[in-house]
Parts: sequence; C-alpha cells; structure tokens
Amino acid sequence: MEKNCEQVPEGGWGYLVMVSVFIVHLTAVIPFSTFGLIFGDFMASLGNETSGTTLALSIAIACSCITGFLSSFLLKKYTYRQVGFTGACIQCLSMVLVLFAKNLFLFIISYSIMGGLGSGLMVTAAFSSLNEYFHKKLNLIAGVAQLMITVFTMIYPLLIAYSMKNLGFFYTKGVLVVISFSNIFAAWALHPVEWHIKHFEGRELLQETKSTLNNCKKPLLREEGEREKIIQLSEATKPNEDINNKTSTLSLLKSPKFLNIVIGCAICFSSDNLFIGLIRLVLNDLGFNILDIATMSMVHFACDLVSRIIYVVVSALYPIKNRYVFFVGTLVTIVFRIVFVLHDNYLWRILSLAILGFARCCIQTPYSLVLSEEYRDDFSTALGLFMLASGIISLILGQITNYVKNFTNNDAMFLQVFTVAMIITAISWSIEFIYRLIKKK
Repeated sequence: MEKNCEQVPEGGWGYLVMVSVFIVHLTAVIPFSTFGLIFGDFMASLGNETSGTTLALSIAIACSCITGFLSSFLLKKYTYRQVGFTGACIQCLSMVLVLFAKNLFLFIISYSIMGGLGSGLMVTAAFSSLNEYFHKKLNLIAGVAQLMITVFTMIYPLLIAYSMKNLGFFYTKGVLVVISFSNIFAAWALHPVEWHIKHFEGRELLQETKSTLNNCKKPLLREEGEREKIIQLSEATKPNEDINNKTSTLSLLKSPKFLNIVIGCAICFSSDNLFIGLIRLVLNDLGFNILDIATMSMVHFACDLVSRIIYVVVSALYPIKNRYVFFVGTLVTIVFRIVFVLHDNYLWRILSLAILGFARCCIQTPYSLVLSEEYRDDFSTALGLFMLASGIISLILGQITNYVKNFTNNDAMFLQVFTVAMIITAISWSIEFIYRLIKKK
C-alpha cells in the first residue's frame, strides 16, 4: 500500500535502521580507506603493489555495485531483512576465506568477488529500508549516519595500525572477521516498515475513535466498513503494482534525465572511492614518510567530518537540494585534484587534501539522496541501476588507471584519470541545467 509522508514513522525503529546503515559501511566501505595499510605488504610480495591494489579494489567495488543492481529485483520479492541477512552471511564467509588466501587469485575470489557480493546486498537493503522509514527527516538522518561513518573512518586507520603492530597481519585479518559478524545485527534490524506503520496508524485510529465517540456518540460501523473496502481495494490493485514494477526499470532507462543523474553520480562516487583507496600508496611513492602520510590523512578526514557536521546542521534547519550540493562538490573536487599535483611541497599537498576533505562530504553524503529526491516511488530500482553503473565504471576506471600507470610511470598522471572522469560529469550536468533553464524561460 502506498505510504505518504504523514504515515512514515520518521523515527522510532528507523533510528536503529540508521545504525544498520552505519554498520554496513563499517564492514563494506570504510575498509577501503585502510586497504593499503593492511594488504600493502601482501600485494608487494606478489609483485606490483599499485597494480594489485587497483585490481582488487576495482573488482570489489564493481562486484558490490553490480550485486546492488541485482538485489533491487530481489527486494521486489523478498524483504529487506532476508536480502540483508543473505549478504551478511556471504560477507562473513568472505572474510573467513581471506584469512587463508595466499595468492592474488584466491584473494580476489574471497575479498573482491565474494565480499563485493555480500556488501552489495547489504548496502541496497539498508539504504532502501532507511528510505522507507524517513521522508521529511531523510536528509538529516542520512547526514547523521554519514557523520558516524566519517568519525570511524578517522579512527579506523589508527586501530588497524595498532593491530598490525601488536598482533600482526594474520590476527589483524581475524579482527576484520569479528567486525564483519556485526552485519548479522544490521540485517536483523531491517524490520519491514509496515510493522511500525501499523502502530502509528493505530494511534491515529484510537484518536479518531475517541473524537467520534465524544462528539457524535455513534457506532463506527460505517467507518469500519469503509476501511474494509479500502483494504480490499488495495489488495485488488496488487497485480497492477507488480506489472508496474516489471516495467519500471525500462521506463527509467528511457529517461535522459535519469541516465544523466545515475551515470554522473556513479562516475563521481567510483572515482572518489578509488582515489581514497590509492592515495596512501601514491603519497608513499612520492617520498612522504609514514608520519606525514598519517597527518595528511587525518587532516583530510577531519575536514570531511567538519563538513558533514555542517551538512547535518543545515539539513535540520533548511531544505536542501542534494543534486546541487553534489554538483558543487564535484566542481571543487576537480579543481583541487588538479591543484594537488601542481607542487610537491608538503604544505601544498596537505592544504589540497584538506579542501578535498570538505568536498568529499558533498559527494559521499548526498548521492543516495539525489536519487531519493527524484525517484522516491521507485527508489530501490533507481539505486540498483546506480550501483550497476558504478560497478561497470569502477572496472573501466581501474583498467584505465593501470594502463596509464604502466605507460607513464607517473603517480600524478594516473590520479588524474579520476579527475577527467569527474569533468565528464560536470559537463553533462551543466548542459542539462542550462537546457532546463532555457526551456523554463
């Protein structure tokens, strides 16, 4: 049954769903930022550290995103909990297998393919569930979840470094296995929103009953009969809803606006994730020591955290058009990615990374909200198509990056592959905005 904004809980159990979104990111996304710290020496022992890292990360992101697309179809047949629980089990199994992976082939099978499969199912289920629980507060709640993610992104490298130093490589992987089991709780928390809407509607019905008894002193047989008719009518329209679900994907793919939004978001999202995964390796190759790299990373994520706090506060006070926020973040990222490679001195690099940290919030926080604003009624399908596009683009960018790295042997050049990709998005979105403005006038 279709739910309007007044029927959505806007809180209650939805806050636990917000925690589930955080847990999913904790196990599926945040580890990308420490991939080089954990597996750098392992990749180096197998050959080229940069190529191995790029290959493993791009395949992991691609599998996660493509699975996210496929899970949008599963969500039409199964509940968020069922899909999320399946993903959680696969994710846990993948981390157990990583413990015993001794070569690149086995590592990619366990970490990249199986891990990507599990995380794709969990991310789609968690975000779709959050979109059901919140409408009016969705910007604020998503911002709070991203704020929690950023705080832990700052702490996570320190915990991993401590674990690597005191426990070693094998037992650090064991810690990751233990963390991955938190996904079981995250999946369990994805209750169907109808369970909590019933309580909400029940309170309304109780108020209506009391009001009617006080004012009219008449039985509610007619109202109850009408309510029964409404329920029967909604049951009768279910086949039509199923038909609409089957054609929704095709309808979205026929929309130039949707394709522009999804491909643009996917390019920027994939570029940012790959950039974060590789930046530590690049800074190391540029000659910066561990302390310098740790300081730069801390400044980058601290600025990201401050930016997300600002986003949460502004979202609570004013309505935000998330697509414009995403667009501005893309423009700032393009400029300061170019600035980052212009000079080699420490101060220049750290200032550039600080501003990139501020801009990162504008890409990582609102990407799902851009889809929710435009396609709320078919959010799971829109999110699935976005993840499919992200997966394909991640694979393409990973291969292009490896080619540019091998051809130029220049770290600054292969980083700019991600910048060029984001420039394509900026141009296509600018053309759409200008066209809409001219058409409106």
